[in-house]
Amino acid sequence: MHDSKFRKNKLLFLLPYLNEKQKRIAAAVEARALGYGGVSEVSKITGLSRTTLHQAIKELKNPKTRREMEKARVRVSGGGRKKILAQHPSLLKKLKSLVEPATRGDPVSPLLWTSKSTRHLSEVLSKKGRPVGHQVVARALQEMNYSLQVNSK
Repeated sequence: MHDSKFRKNKLLFLLPYLNEKQKRIAAAVEARALGYGGVSEVSKITGLSRTTLHQAIKELKNPKTRREMEKARVRVSGGGRKKILAQHPSLLKKLKSLVEPATRGDPVSPLLWTSKSTRHLSEVLSKKGRPVGHQVVARALQEMNYSLQVNSK
């Protein structure tokens, strides 16, 4: 018990100071040191997926991969695709105009809800110009403090 608490504290203090690659390798080293069940335990502690840890352990075993990793660049912050709502702020306005007629709730309460389905809303928004998935619509509604409610029978 003491050893596992020590290991957890060590990882939680160390990982914020490491870049993505270093975190993966440090976690893989700890998982290997633990032996059977180490990947699962380190995954729970760090939040890294078990698949990522297994891949990092494979990288540790392969010297060619290690040499390539030394030369490889580390991902720059801010990289990657921007969220669709950040790219097209007009989508949020269109969504708000679609949802407002079906909005329910106490105006004083911070929580509002709509009975329209996210799939229906995404279809309407897609027909208006920009293809949008239902999960994006659900996330946008959640950011606007909406709750989805089904019709009660």
